[in-house]
Amino acid sequence: MKTVFFALSASSLLLLPQVGVARPLGLSPTSIVDEALSPSARFKVPLRWVTVRNNSIPANTVFGGQEANTQPLYLCRGEYEKGVHVGKTRPEFGGCYIGWGGKSVLLANYQVLVDQGSATWVTGTGGSIPSTAFAGGQENNENLYICMAKYQGGYHSGKIRQAFRGCSIAWGSQEIIVPVYDVLTIPPSRASDPVGGQVSRVELGLSGNFAFGSVSVGQTKTSTLTIQNTGNSTLNISSIDYPVGFSGAWSGSVNAGATQSVNVTFKPTQAQSYGGSLVVNSNKTAGTSQLTLSGTGVTVANNAPITGSQNINTSDGQPHTYYYRVPATAAPATGRPVLIYLHGQGGTGANFAAKFHPFTDPDGAVVIAPNGVNQTWTHAASDIAGLPLDAQFIEKIVNILKTGQFQGQPVNPSKIYLTGDSRGGFMPYYLLQRAGTRNAFAAVGVNAGLMYCQNNDNQCNDQQSNQTLHSASTPIIHVHGTNDAVVQPVPLAAPLVAPNDPTYWNDAWRVFNPMKFFAEQNGCFNPSPVTAGTLFTPANSTQIKGYDLSSKGAVCHKYQLYLVTNGGHVPASMEKTIWNFLRSY
Repeated sequence: MKTVFFALSASSLLLLPQVGVARPLGLSPTSIVDEALSPSARFKVPLRWVTVRNNSIPANTVFGGQEANTQPLYLCRGEYEKGVHVGKTRPEFGGCYIGWGGKSVLLANYQVLVDQGSATWVTGTGGSIPSTAFAGGQENNENLYICMAKYQGGYHSGKIRQAFRGCSIAWGSQEIIVPVYDVLTIPPSRASDPVGGQVSRVELGLSGNFAFGSVSVGQTKTSTLTIQNTGNSTLNISSIDYPVGFSGAWSGSVNAGATQSVNVTFKPTQAQSYGGSLVVNSNKTAGTSQLTLSGTGVTVANNAPITGSQNINTSDGQPHTYYYRVPATAAPATGRPVLIYLHGQGGTGANFAAKFHPFTDPDGAVVIAPNGVNQTWTHAASDIAGLPLDAQFIEKIVNILKTGQFQGQPVNPSKIYLTGDSRGGFMPYYLLQRAGTRNAFAAVGVNAGLMYCQNNDNQCNDQQSNQTLHSASTPIIHVHGTNDAVVQPVPLAAPLVAPNDPTYWNDAWRVFNPMKFFAEQNGCFNPSPVTAGTLFTPANSTQIKGYDLSSKGAVCHKYQLYLVTNGGHVPASMEKTIWNFLRSY
């Protein structure tokens, strides 16, 4: 990047006193040239904008180029379409010409650059802007800098920002972008000068994750609000307004370029949804002053208190919440077992403990209950763009447990179990295929689940057993009601292949297909001829029929189907049965 100082021709110099243009110092009366001159050759460029009255250009107005016929042009700026734009003027124009939207626009109300201060023109190309560039305007909350470009035999002043990829000038009836240009700069020592051409701007930026999820009534959850001033003047905040249920008072000043953190707290007083906008009251001239807050108050059974909750952000920036219970029971010498329980459609993790804690507490097991986004789950093993990354969320929890520590408690990474109901019950089949969780679980339980593969889910196969995706040797228990009308165990239109039960594990029993895929890769099932299942009666139950694949060997007892006679969707009171199966591995 080279520094260029524009010289004026003798005829131009004769015009300068008539309009009061600052004279160049140390220049010979030559025509305007592109090459660099002596470093001592500098304009005395003004650093103050003056409003023009009746098109009378005041004394000491800054030279801004010349027409092809040598008529001088001067730097000007004016407001247009919510921005402040730099252009060119001369008395005959009757205003300031700017380029905007592909057109040449004449502004009747405008200012010109006058007074004192040394500055130089620095050559640029393709949108490059030197660090000491002189800002003359703004658009879309971005500075516009002063540029000059050669076009059709003349030199024309205009505006530039990086996105333009050139100097925007007005010429004829058009806006022209010239890729090679010069940018007006000021000495670094004057970069912070309040009259150095910078448009006074107080720009407010707000950021933070405020989808608080479910929080027990009377409990609190806190998130950090970051306030940023990206302008060039001090931001003064008088107060912050919150909707009911949220708080975080703060007032004060934020210097240009600085940030301020504020703790925002959600504390529900009733079991209901909360939400609204956080509003920052300030002297901002640009930016945003509002952010959306949301949260849900939930009631938890007194005999099943939640120890706490935590947030985890997935790679898309989405915050996810999980709840956990650490029992009073002493931790086993090998560390606490961990059960991850996934709620069904419309549920939350907050009420999990009442389901499993009577059975997990005696074993000293930690129970973790994640929240699905919008109270449901993304049925996918892979991370699919545009959908909540629930499988990644669970993987991040598993990675914490693999360290052997959880909330200051010793946990056993070889005793991580997974179960879920309904839509949460679909998830174990996806997580057993996902590369990061494929071999993470000691055993899994499914209650009223199924599996199907979405488009773009390259870690899911629901058509046939796959050597890689179904390689996990994880024990599986699948529970289903024979009268489940939501996730039906058999197709509606096709009768069962005789005999009329799943002993033969034929394809009609579609909800059990996923288990067969894993069993096949682990030597416990043959698709042809079909391996016969073995009927057994679970202990202390006359309503449940159990089936396993022990006909292929004792180890294959780890694949178990439990059909609950006349049971509906998500058969009740199966927590003890599921936990007893899981804990045996």
